Amino acid sequence: MRTLSLTMPANATLDGSGDGTVQIGPGNPGEVWYPTSVSISSTGDQPSGDATCYVYAGEQIAQWTFVDATYNVLGAASSLIAGKVLYPGQFVWAQFTGANAGATATLVVTGTRTVP
Repeated sequence: MRTLSLTMPANATLDGSGDGTVQIGPGNPGEVWYPTSVSISSTGDQPSGDATCYVYAGEQIAQWTFVDATYNVLGAASSLIAGKVLYPGQFVWAQFTGANAGATATLVVTGTRTVP
């Protein structure tokens, strides 16, 4: 196994309500991710109301895979993901609610990964 640095971005376009999900995870057999931080952002101005981004890590978006949340949907980072280990079929998820309609949402996962 080789250990490599991990800096993986992913994007998605939010719907007309400013809702949407960005996900990224190891896709190759035998690849394992060891994230140390995650950052999120979205385009546009700070939305009014209760715009939120929830971050999860695991097989699905669920209470037991919750990592962190922020009201700063234009840009925030968290190291609370450190210690998680992701295998193929598992993902880091950034679930945006109430952000800017049609905005581009971005998720970046950093850390290390092992590959066969």
